[in-house]
Amino acid sequence: MAIKVFRMTPETANQKTVWEDNEVEFMMRLRHERLVTFHGAGEITEEGNNRPTKFMVTELMSGSIDEVLWGKDADNRKRKEAKLPWGRKLQWAHDITVAMRVIHRHGYLHRDLKSPNIFYKMRSASSNVKNL
Repeated sequence: MAIKVFRMTPETANQKTVWEDNEVEFMMRLRHERLVTFHGAGEITEEGNNRPTKFMVTELMSGSIDEVLWGKDADNRKRKEAKLPWGRKLQWAHDITVAMRVIHRHGYLHRDLKSPNIFYKMRSASSNVKNL
């Protein structure tokens, strides 16, 4: 399992809370094999802190396709594109398209679709991508 912690600053507290609540609601409503599985969400309040820290628990993925395409160091601008077989690229494109179709059919827009937000999970000899 993976835990996503929503960190907020005093400046972004109100807007971020709305966004976090929307993301959790979205994850609770949508279940599909091409979407990361949502397990739950909650909040904890640390001593001396007035604002609770919110978190979301999801399925643990192997990594993002950004790491596969460009290497693990996202800040390194001299990264080299990975040589992936066309079959894998086409499968990933299909998986992403299916995930977006599911999201749109439920009346949602992703609004942050990019390779760091598309995850893969290794399964034996093949891998499938999922969207968060």
